[in-house]
Amino acid sequence: MLKYYPQFCQAAVFATVILIIIYFMKQNYSTKQGKVFVLLMLDCLVSSGLNILTLYTISFPERYPMWVNYLSNQVYLLLFNMMAVLFLYYVDVMTKRSRMKIPVRVAIIGILLVDCVLLFSSPVTHLTIYFNENLEYSHGPLMITLYLTAFLAISMAAGICAVSWKRFNRFQVFAVVGFVGGIFVSLIYQVTHPAYVITNLTCALMLFFLYSSFENPAYYTYNNTRCFNRRAFLLTIHKYKKRGSAYEIIAVKMADFDNLVSSFGQDNAYLISSKVADRLNERFNKRAYCISMNCFAIISDSLDQSEEYVERVRDCFTDAFRVDKETEVLKVAVDAVIKLIPITTQEIDGLEMEEILHSVMDSSSDDVFVAEDIEQLVEEVHRKRKISRIVGDAIKNGRFEVYYQPIYNIKEKRFTSAEALVRLQDEEFGYISPEEFIPIAERSGQIDAIGEIVFRKVCEFMRSSGCLELGVRYIEVNLSPVQCRRMEISETYYEVMKKYEIKPEWINLEITETAEMEPASVLRLTDIMNQMHNKGISFSIDDFGSGFAAIDYLVKLPVDLVKIDKGILWQAMEDPIAMVVLKNTIEMIKTIGRKIVVEGVETEEMANILIESGCDYLQGYLYSKPIPEEQYVDYLRKHHAVGQA
Repeated sequence: MLKYYPQFCQAAVFATVILIIIYFMKQNYSTKQGKVFVLLMLDCLVSSGLNILTLYTISFPERYPMWVNYLSNQVYLLLFNMMAVLFLYYVDVMTKRSRMKIPVRVAIIGILLVDCVLLFSSPVTHLTIYFNENLEYSHGPLMITLYLTAFLAISMAAGICAVSWKRFNRFQVFAVVGFVGGIFVSLIYQVTHPAYVITNLTCALMLFFLYSSFENPAYYTYNNTRCFNRRAFLLTIHKYKKRGSAYEIIAVKMADFDNLVSSFGQDNAYLISSKVADRLNERFNKRAYCISMNCFAIISDSLDQSEEYVERVRDCFTDAFRVDKETEVLKVAVDAVIKLIPITTQEIDGLEMEEILHSVMDSSSDDVFVAEDIEQLVEEVHRKRKISRIVGDAIKNGRFEVYYQPIYNIKEKRFTSAEALVRLQDEEFGYISPEEFIPIAERSGQIDAIGEIVFRKVCEFMRSSGCLELGVRYIEVNLSPVQCRRMEISETYYEVMKKYEIKPEWINLEITETAEMEPASVLRLTDIMNQMHNKGISFSIDDFGSGFAAIDYLVKLPVDLVKIDKGILWQAMEDPIAMVVLKNTIEMIKTIGRKIVVEGVETEEMANILIESGCDYLQGYLYSKPIPEEQYVDYLRKHHAVGQA
């Protein structure tokens, strides 16, 4: 009789027990994927334990009733093959490939049926395992089928992972390859060396790889705290949506967080944020989530616990937060802004809820939000999501148009430039204003594609329309600071200009103020502007006098033109004090050697005041609204022939 070595199974039991202890000691976020992983661990533990028992019973079959010998071995083999099936199911749940859902379930059911029929009929058929006349444990002619079904399940899992590899990071890819490769090698070794039962130990070790790669609690917790993070929040909201149950969110924001950053530095503010997360987690256990550095949420299943939860949140901020530094101990008092968001019947997904959360926290309304407020916010969020899809479709199918608004050159008394403005029409929504879809595109990352489309269209227009022969010196193209997250944007634009033979001096990039500018973003923007400016492209600051377009940036950035916001002009026409501000602003900008464009010019009176004040260019409906390419060329022909507006 063959002598078996149970030491490998004993090691498998020991390793699996350690993994289970580690798993449940950590605070784990409950997911379907995690539940399947727990089943994998338990299956590995039980099958390894049963394997030890089986190795003993088949070594001394005469000591036990035959049904015990058969049953222990049958259940072990079934549970062992079950690990391959559970791994296939784990991969299916993890990758969420809808096309594979039915094939995976058919394969799982088919494999289990085949294994059960072969194993539990074996005492009669002797197809897989049996004990011969001498009570020796033997393999039947179809024993190889059990190995093949395990191979099939793992191969399907490997195939799904292969087509989904872009969803994984390098370590996750390594873990999957290691798991699949390790199981294959151990199965082959097991077939050729049946005495060395190493497959359970291999599975146990490979589960450590899966745990560290896919089930690590750090994926669902914030900055080494035990508080759940944004990823966990989005998944939780998805669960509530799927169940259709009511719940309430207690939104918490650290007041004056920008002051904390400026007073104590970014790193210390980050530490304070972590302290807040830890304290909220202590009070609310697995109901607290950190959405961003200064925004938190507590989710309650009951709408009747509002007062209790608010008091518990306030209690969290009663004592100062201690931050230990190398040379000192900081005690920082933090105030909290608390909002209640009851969700009753709305079907809101995680991303929509996050949008609502930030809208509520930025509002100045009362703490308690009533259902009507939420419904309005939900409608706004749904509209934004729809517009984002429309923008994506327009990018894919080239449905953006570029309009041009002529800019009047005061000195030359003709139109020597224009601003290129993107336009979007939709069958359902009609005309969608750039003021609405550009911020949405900035947040979704679609702004890069839109910017490149507009720039390409402008270059193509300048080369083919004959506008240069009609007196146009340059075209202004909007450039969002968000686009400048990518340092390669300058090379991208140069390649486009090279393709259409556009000289750098024919382009002016207008820096818009639709995005908040952090110090790191300003430095990156400055580097990109210097690169492009050194090669001949000019720059202008849009909406000077509002938003980020302040004097500080006028000094720091390589700007040639300053576009004064139309709101300043319109206010100046109504208020004498505002007029003094406008004229002094113009004088200041001229003194530092920058050209001036004023937007929103709608009357001759406005134009005359600006001309007398020393402005260089005028733009507005007095001359023309933004018009399509062909109309713009006709407009140029008309006024070029006249020689003046």
